[in-house]
This record gives sequence, structure tokens and C-alpha cells, in this order.
Amino acid sequence: MAIELVLEGKLEKESEKEEFSAFLKELCKQKQLKIEDYDTLVLIDVCPEGRIECSYEDVFVSLSAQSDVAGPGFHAYVCDFFQEVMAKSGITFEVEDPTQYFEKRDFEGLKYNYFYQWLSSMQDYVNEHKQEDLSLCWKQDNYQPFAKKGMVITPLGYISIEDFIHLEVEDLANRFFIWNRLDRDAAYYRNCAYALLWKDCYYEYSAMNEESEKAANMIVDYMEASYEKDDKIALPLDLYEMLCQTIGRETLQLHGENVDLNEIGYRRDLVRYPFGNWSIPVNGYSEVSYDAKSKTLHFMAPYKVSDEPWRWLMNVTTYEVDPQQNVLQQTNFHEDTALDVFDIHTKDCKGKGVVHDLDEFIQIATQFQCGKDLLSIDVLMNGKEDIEEFKEVLQHVLHHETEEEIDLKN
Repeated sequence: MAIELVLEGKLEKESEKEEFSAFLKELCKQKQLKIEDYDTLVLIDVCPEGRIECSYEDVFVSLSAQSDVAGPGFHAYVCDFFQEVMAKSGITFEVEDPTQYFEKRDFEGLKYNYFYQWLSSMQDYVNEHKQEDLSLCWKQDNYQPFAKKGMVITPLGYISIEDFIHLEVEDLANRFFIWNRLDRDAAYYRNCAYALLWKDCYYEYSAMNEESEKAANMIVDYMEASYEKDDKIALPLDLYEMLCQTIGRETLQLHGENVDLNEIGYRRDLVRYPFGNWSIPVNGYSEVSYDAKSKTLHFMAPYKVSDEPWRWLMNVTTYEVDPQQNVLQQTNFHEDTALDVFDIHTKDCKGKGVVHDLDEFIQIATQFQCGKDLLSIDVLMNGKEDIEEFKEVLQHVLHHETEEEIDLKN
């Protein structure tokens, strides 16, 4: 069960919405918080996995934050933020805090009676489902890391199932929560860096685009802030120097203990992107975009510099077909002129692919069908060296049952 803070109030009139949003922007400017205004929804980023959302409905305004992933320190911060909103906005609000920290300000009670109890229930859940692929507190609309046997996917990286189940809850909390203490100390800034290294870092491809460079800069900022708080704290200094060099940023002389984290980062491996009822496997460093007009998902091979020759492009589309039809048998794949024809049998669907030499580039055209759902993946490559790798990647395409299909089974 999620731990969520809610602050609810009522404006005098709907036109005061812009005035309140302006108040929030000024407050966030003072606190150096990132804020995004989408008219009826305002998002405030406090730390990795720690976000405050402000939403409007007619004259009602609501601020909320789910704090169980970021940790008890984030929960306490949000309480202070809400208190300041109540004191300075001129609007009457009511607070809903299931932990009662807003009233009592007992941080030890907050940790042990609520967050550690919540984490203990997660230990029980992992123990009950340890034979399954486990992902905890990972947003379903984001890319999905590949599951690893004996490991749990968390925002702060893979944790072995055995450790997750058997560690004392306080030791697990230090590995699971980003913000486990009241203050923003060196450990907090280090954990922020680790969370971004795991989820958003592109490593040697960090100069690829605005998104990748922004993530790298934030990671470097957090590591430098951690070192400033405690110059004895162990940090991945090799990664720090590599990121600075990649994005052309000045490297500070950090003399602390170096932590070897060569395996950190979900994007180092294949990841999955949800697309309709399908899950698309792709290189974690790939550049991704979506064309709303054609309803096509696009992937492009990662590149280190902007003038680097392109390696491959992948376009993904979905369709609905008659579930009684076997589209794979009926489709003309021009097999007579193909370099290769191959069948794909994944966990829950069938696919067929052909490889064509189109002179200027190589094409791998594939289709997958599961009932009424048809998936088309078209890969264009600037050479033959990636053919076998893509044939292997395509074996990991997944189809997810719809709620309607699950209801029919039950």
C-alpha cells in the first residue's frame, strides 16, 4: 500500500488558478526545484523518484506526493513544503498524512513505524513471489529493465532476492530508499546520483542529445554535492571523470575513495519499451521518439558525436486484425529475393522475419501476431554486421494480455 501525502484546498474562483501556480513557481525558484506547468497539472521534481503533483478541478486544488519510493526524508520534506504553502498562499488547506508526521514531527517514528513497516511488507511480497520476475516501484509507462534471475529490479538498481528477503530492514532501507535520513547529507546526494546512473545514464553516449546530456550533468552535480558534504565518502570517481570528459565539463579534483561500479546502469543492456499490448526490446542507449500522426515508435542506434554515421533505425507499428486469420502466412515477404528467412517463437507469440539487401542498406522486416494484435518491426541497417544481433533481439518481443482477455480466462 502506497504512502501518500495530500494537501487539498479551495480557490475563491477558478481564475485564481494561474495566481496559485505563479506562487508555486516562485516558491520552487527559492528552493531551486524544477517545476513544469501543464495548466491543469503542475509537476514539481524534488529528487529522483520524489515528485509533488498539483492538480486543479474547477475551484479545487490538490497537491499530492507518493513518498514510499523516495523514502522518509522526502516525506518529511514534503510536509515542510506543504506547511509553507499553507502559511504563504492565503488559501485554506487540509492535510491528509497517514503517518501523522505532519502533526507530530517524529522522524524516528516515521521511519520505523511506517516506512520500515512498508519495506518489511515488501520483503514478505518478494519472499512469496521469489520464483517470478520481480520489479518493485518501477513506473509501468517507462522503459522496463530486463529481469535477471535471482534479482529484484528497484529504482536504486538490482538487489539480490536473498539480500532483499534476509537483510535487516534498516540495512535494506539504506539500499532501497534514496532519502532515508532527515537531512540532505552526503549519502542522500550519492543515492540521487546512483538512481540516475541506474535509470537515466547513457555513459559514453551522454553527449548524444539534450536528454542524455542533461542526465549526465545532473549525475555529476549530485556527485559533487555529495563530495562537498563529505570528502571521505566513497563515490564512483571513474564514472564521474568519464561523464565529465564525455560532455565536455570541467572535472574537479575529488580525492575520496573510488567505488568500482562498472556494472551499474539498466541502459547498459537491452531494455523493453511498452507499446500498446506489446513490449519492444531494444539497445538501452537507443534514441527513442514517437510520431503521433503515424502512431509509429522510432528507435535509432546510439551515437557519441552528432556527425557519426548512422548504424541502424527501427520503426515499430501495431495493428488490429481478424484473430481468426494467420497474417504471417498470408503476408508476402518476398522470400524469393531474401538473404534470409527466419521464424520467431517467443514466450507468448509467433513472428516471422526476412532479411533483404536493398543496395543502399539492409532491411529486416518482421511481423508478430497474437490473436487480434499484429506488430510490425522494420529495421534498416547501414551494413550487415548487426544482422545476427537483431535476429537475437527480436526473440525477446513480448505480448501482454489485455484486461478483457484476462477476464475471459477467469
